Amino acid sequence: MSKKGRKPQIYPQEIIDNIIYQYLQQHKNNGLIKYMDIYRFSKELYENGESPHHFSEDFWRKIGRQVREAIDKANEVLEHTVSLFEQEDEKVVDSIDAVNKFFQGKEGNKEKLIGALLINENKLKKYILRNTKMTTDLANRDKKGNTLIEDLNL
Repeated sequence: MSKKGRKPQIYPQEIIDNIIYQYLQQHKNNGLIKYMDIYRFSKELYENGESPHHFSEDFWRKIGRQVREAIDKANEVLEHTVSLFEQEDEKVVDSIDAVNKFFQGKEGNKEKLIGALLINENKLKKYILRNTKMTTDLANRDKKGNTLIEDLNL
């Protein structure tokens, strides 16, 4: 059984990456990239004559499309990940992005909330790194202790 409809058009990946990069540089985006923001930006580039291609809205937001996958990859880079061990990762949610998405109160309260959450986010990162260092130190001391016990038993 075949799929009906037209196949999606494939564009050079450099063009798409360039649009995403320009968006990040001009808008100083804090947090994850939204599909509609990139669509509006690419439309603006086309209208100003800076881009030779006009991309449809579906091209930027539908699952499985070339550009959506590029944005998802860019978002993976922007998401903060602290690796503790090879089998365990701690993901820290970007506070600014979370507040911008979910806070619906006054703008002044929003800025105060962002400031408080950024302090907590930075402290969390320090504690995760400190925990990692202590865990590795403990593992090294356990190894030294085991080797000393083996030496005494021999």
